Amino acid sequence: MKNIKIITTADSGGLIDQMTQVNREFNKIGFNSSIIKINKFKDKQIKKINYGDNVIFQMSAYGYQEKGMPLWLVNEIKKLKDKALTLGIFFHELYVKANIWDPRFIIGIIQKYINIKLLNYCDYWITSNSQYARWLKAKSKIKKNYICPVHSNINHKMTNIKKNKKIAVIFGTEGSRIVIYKKYFKEITSWVLQNNIILFDVGPKFKNFDLKSLCKDKFNIKIEGKLSSKKVSTLFSKATYGIFITPDELIDKSGVMAAYSFYKICPINLFKIENKNNTIKNYRFLKYFPNLNKKNPNIKKIIKKNYEFSKKNNLNKLIKTYSINFK
Repeated sequence: MKNIKIITTADSGGLIDQMTQVNREFNKIGFNSSIIKINKFKDKQIKKINYGDNVIFQMSAYGYQEKGMPLWLVNEIKKLKDKALTLGIFFHELYVKANIWDPRFIIGIIQKYINIKLLNYCDYWITSNSQYARWLKAKSKIKKNYICPVHSNINHKMTNIKKNKKIAVIFGTEGSRIVIYKKYFKEITSWVLQNNIILFDVGPKFKNFDLKSLCKDKFNIKIEGKLSSKKVSTLFSKATYGIFITPDELIDKSGVMAAYSFYKICPINLFKIENKNNTIKNYRFLKYFPNLNKKNPNIKKIIKKNYEFSKKNNLNKLIKTYSINFK
């Protein structure tokens, strides 16, 4: 029996949810798989790795060090290389992009250094999108490399889909939803009220952001909090629109986008949104709030394109990609 060790951050969110799914699937198909969670505030050593393990490392710099510069990882991954039968790294992020006068510029340089070092020790690497893949290929000579877009962590079988064009959702982490409301609250509420839409906010409770106070007179906005995957599935089966915010070229690393795609929800990406009904031909999301009183021919095309994409890029693809590299 092949032994699998999945090393991931201890932070709650899409990454740990995804790794829980992956771990469960490995064990279901006959591997001896387990997860090692690294607490960025405590752990500076990766333990519980045995000689002969097939190790899968999930690289997300801010998950291993609060300021995003986990230099200690370089030495730890080097140690893993000596123990592991195979070592694969999934690069979920690369480096911060900032101008030279921005303090984050130095963080970006250090993150590049760490990632280049890690590439020297892995047997294969995976990333979620072509933009990341181009950078990794330029810095690495490893022939075994793969692009695996993030799959939906909420993928219950849908037996009863009854879409309601008057239902929309905002789903995601606390941080991403705060950005959405702070930047686009007026646009969102205007769209919701003008089109008589019921908007459901789904996700972890806000700690330092009072959404309830902001929405006290907006009865069309329902604050649901964090729901079980079954309840999210039920809601998503009804929703027609889903709001999120991610750089356009990085949508394949978004678990929210993956969930919208799987549930045939039309995504509205608010990253640098355009306030006009421009024609969307090649994109997989809208860049504007649609007027429900007018025909929107792009919506059906976008939903179909995303659903087909999600069927090809799912948990099975990721499991297969890992498995072909095990020894």
